[in-house]
Amino acid sequence: MIERCLTSLILTNVRNGFTRLPIMWVASRRDESSQHRMVHKLLATALSEGGYTTVSTIMGLENVLDRLEGFVAEFEREREEIPMLYWISFFGNPGDTGLWSWRFGGHHVSLNFTLSAGEIISTTPCFLGADPANSVLLGPHLLRPLAAAEDLARDSYIR
Repeated sequence: MIERCLTSLILTNVRNGFTRLPIMWVASRRDESSQHRMVHKLLATALSEGGYTTVSTIMGLENVLDRLEGFVAEFEREREEIPMLYWISFFGNPGDTGLWSWRFGGHHVSLNFTLSAGEIISTTPCFLGADPANSVLLGPHLLRPLAAAEDLARDSYIR
């Protein structure tokens, strides 16, 4: 399944010499929607449903963080927090045979997958963070994408 997700992405970009594909670059192309969707399809294939939802939520928090920081732009960018500024890198020759890996990362997300004979054999290192850690939703609710991990860490620390 992962190889099928990669086929379009790789054939349209890696053939032209790209081995590290910035999603921002992909999104600036004419076929941005299909490329962006293909990267998310790859993520959804490699992650559990909860993992994909968490990663997508963390990426979307860039908009909330941008608002909290006053919509200020620095570092010669149009925008400080950019939800599409994530990178995908491939190592080796993606396929159903042999050993290869891929990495997806950006602000508060770093995912690494190693495959052998078309099967994921390693998912480390992995890092997920959330900024803001909690955000107000409509009603008396908070959005806390990493609530379970945060609460477990705090409970373990306090004991």
